[in-house]
Amino acid sequence: MQIDSNSHSLHLVTSTESLKECCGKLSQQSRLALDTEFERTSTFYPKPGLIQLADEENIYLIDPVAIDDLSSFSELLQVDSITWVMHACSEDLSLLFSEFGMLPKRLFDTQLAAAYCGFGFSLSYQAIVDQLLSLHIAKGETRSNWLQRPLTDSQLKYAAVDVQHLLALHDKCAEALDENGALLWLVEDLAMLGLSVESSEDETYWQQLYLDISNSWRLSDRGLLLLQALCIWREEEARRRNRPRNWIAKDNELFAIAEAFSKVDEVTEKAMGQIDALPGGLIKKYGRRLTERLNSIPKDSPVDRSGLSPPLHPKYRDVMKGWRKIILQVAEELNIAPELLARKKWLVDLVRGYEHSGKLEWQPPLAGWRKELLQDAFEEILPGNQPG
Repeated sequence: MQIDSNSHSLHLVTSTESLKECCGKLSQQSRLALDTEFERTSTFYPKPGLIQLADEENIYLIDPVAIDDLSSFSELLQVDSITWVMHACSEDLSLLFSEFGMLPKRLFDTQLAAAYCGFGFSLSYQAIVDQLLSLHIAKGETRSNWLQRPLTDSQLKYAAVDVQHLLALHDKCAEALDENGALLWLVEDLAMLGLSVESSEDETYWQQLYLDISNSWRLSDRGLLLLQALCIWREEEARRRNRPRNWIAKDNELFAIAEAFSKVDEVTEKAMGQIDALPGGLIKKYGRRLTERLNSIPKDSPVDRSGLSPPLHPKYRDVMKGWRKIILQVAEELNIAPELLARKKWLVDLVRGYEHSGKLEWQPPLAGWRKELLQDAFEEILPGNQPG
């Protein structure tokens, strides 16, 4: 099936044979536009509903529901010479990694690139197409069911438009990045994004999930050990059952269990059932397994509190204010959004590292080009370095 779509021809790819033919042609391209449509409302892992590819003349809509063997697309992803142009690609990368076990090696994200060009921070696809190409496109099927079959003409048009303009946006942004010298910054940030997607599937990453639970710093060492074990259990269970984390247990429920047993040596199912914050269904379904898991934790296990986020000491709150002023000034000079230079969490982690070690420990994403821009000015704000 072929449908004219302005300057592109639209092709529906619904068989293993047609996919192999399509990917064989596209493997010779130097760049391709890529987008995905998926469902994730009731699952941990996204379910692919459509994969959209575009070169200069054609748009290919690949149907992963209809196609039995997607290995041709997997092989295409591995072609080193192709630059994959995407927009706001983090969720698409998560889908590609969970579904195919790999990520494209050469990425270009038009949303992030536009921010580095001074066009605006976190622009939607519709907004950037309007601003850079003077074209208006409708939002359309944003709440569509991409797993239903057959897909409607409206869905197919919406999916095609999502990749139709990406290569033109790539041209505009690449030119601007060449002029302002920010291309290497974009490359570094996209490399870190890829690493973060891959690390989320690493079990060592799950060991740190408890640090993101609100008020975890309030717990005793024993309570933190319990909370860590609970977060790891939930991650394992969510992935095993392929259900969202909150469907297994909410953050506040895990915290309530850890807090309730933080001062006792033994966890019992009966005592767990008396915790007001816990729904009865959680205890009925997981009570025995949770008590066994928590009681198996060695009493002398080490606890790392360095990653926790208690309220900052007043002198470090002043440091944060000074750093934010520096960020605003540097961002204005570079004509980029301040959020690109540093987020609040990054600054908190940096100041906590200084609080523990007495020196600034620049870790990704603040390491690299951000460190080069900010380090000298940041150090002048530290206690004892200000002019008296």
